[in-house]
Amino acid sequence: MKTNTLFCLKGMYATLTPTERRLVDYFFDNAANLPRTPMLDIAKACDTSKPAVVRLCKKLGFSGYKEFLTTLSAEQAITAHDNRPDFFSLTPESSADDICRAVAYWEIAALEDIVLHVDSNHVEDAVQLLRKAPRIDLCGLGSGLIAVRAAHRGLGRAGMNPYLSADVEEQLKRMSSLGQDDVLMVLSDIDQHKELVAGAARARQNGARVIAMLRRTTPEAEQVCDVIIQYAAANAPEEFCSIATRTALMGAVDMLIALAIFRGVGLPYPSEAVPPKHAKKTTRKTARKSAP
Repeated sequence: MKTNTLFCLKGMYATLTPTERRLVDYFFDNAANLPRTPMLDIAKACDTSKPAVVRLCKKLGFSGYKEFLTTLSAEQAITAHDNRPDFFSLTPESSADDICRAVAYWEIAALEDIVLHVDSNHVEDAVQLLRKAPRIDLCGLGSGLIAVRAAHRGLGRAGMNPYLSADVEEQLKRMSSLGQDDVLMVLSDIDQHKELVAGAARARQNGARVIAMLRRTTPEAEQVCDVIIQYAAANAPEEFCSIATRTALMGAVDMLIALAIFRGVGLPYPSEAVPPKHAKKTTRKTARKSAP
């Protein structure tokens, strides 16, 4: 299931320019006729230019207006076929069924997004640092306070012994006591990384390594983190934004935990595992001889 294109545009609404907002409003008001509307007509109706329409389409991830229309037409055909409700137009009068289905829709969309955006190589790098760390401290900021508890339990199942304090202030204070090759792992959905940057800088002064799971990264965060696992939540409407973000972060945590469990603490990585040069092959005959 793909996240609806118009839903994504609506989710970006607060970050758009006035011209782009006029275009988005036009797209919503004329969604049914949009695939048959020339781009020049749209530009004139919104008092802008054709390049502005193309830029908006590219901001959404399309190569241009043509690809945007092709995708939109396909989504409209699917929606007409399965009679799916408009999860962007819910109101206090909406049915309980539609609201519950909307929650599921945006959670699924968030999980689809992290599959596309999470870099598995960064997850692998994080697991390597964790398995070599004498000490692991976990810190959660924002919705990360929920996800960090799951990370604590999951890393424990993977054979690690991470430390987690329920007191955020204590978490931040402990960062300065981390030593050589210790790991600080921060989970956050906060776009401003002031606390993370300050704490990570203190930890790295003593040789500690820093892993961060962030919704959005910044140059400041990149300077103080050894590994950043960036997840992306679906562009859900405001009522479902926190749900989608939490789901995306939890999904990224589960990816890390699963890889840590499958790799196995203390076992060699695939690249490190070298078979002995003179390993004796087991055959049926030798197996019968060695059987009691």
